[in-house]
Amino acid sequence: MTHMRKAILAVALLALGFACGGGSGPTYNLTGTATATGTVGGQTMTNPGDAISNLFSQGSSSAGAILISTSANLCSLSNAHQKLKSARSLAIVMGIQSGNSVAAPTVGTYTFYTQAASNTAQGNVATALFAVSDAGCNATSTFQSVSGTLTVTRVDATGYTGTYNINFGATDSLSGNFSTGTCSAFPVTASTTCPP
Repeated sequence: MTHMRKAILAVALLALGFACGGGSGPTYNLTGTATATGTVGGQTMTNPGDAISNLFSQGSSSAGAILISTSANLCSLSNAHQKLKSARSLAIVMGIQSGNSVAAPTVGTYTFYTQAASNTAQGNVATALFAVSDAGCNATSTFQSVSGTLTVTRVDATGYTGTYNINFGATDSLSGNFSTGTCSAFPVTASTTCPP
C-alpha cells in the first residue's frame, strides 16, 4: 500500500466520522469557505458550512488534506473528537507523487484518480471521497473520485485556495472553489463520538 493510498484512507475515515492519523506542527484553529455545484448519488452540497485543511505526514511522505462539509465549525468538531452529523462532506487528499513517496502540495494543477489508481499515478495526484452521514453520524453513502482536476492557487501555513471539478461517475460530479483554514486537529487522532 503506497503512502498516497494511506493518506486518502485516513481522510476518508474522518469524512465518515471515524478516528484516523493526524499531523503535527504549529496549532491552528481556523475556518474557511467553499462553494459546491452538482449532484452525487442524488445529493447536493449547496452552501457548504466550512472548509478546513492540514498538512500531515506518514513516514517520509507528506500530503495535503481538505475537508469541505455542509456542517459548520469543523475544526471545533475535530478538537472535540466529534463525528459529522447529518452532513454531506467532501474529503480531498493531494500531493506530488514520485515512486512510492509523496511530497507536500504546491501551487499547481492536480489530477483526480480513484483510490486504487492513485497508487501508481505519478506527479500531481489527488483523490477524493464524497460522504453522506445521517442524524446518528453513520455514513449512509460514499462515492470516490474517478477523474477531474484540482487547481491550487494558494499554499501556506493557514490553508489552501483553489478550484475543483470532480467526476464521481458517468453522471455524478461536483465543482466549486475553496479557501480553507488550517485546523491542526484535522484529521482526528482519537476515538470520536456523535454530537448531541
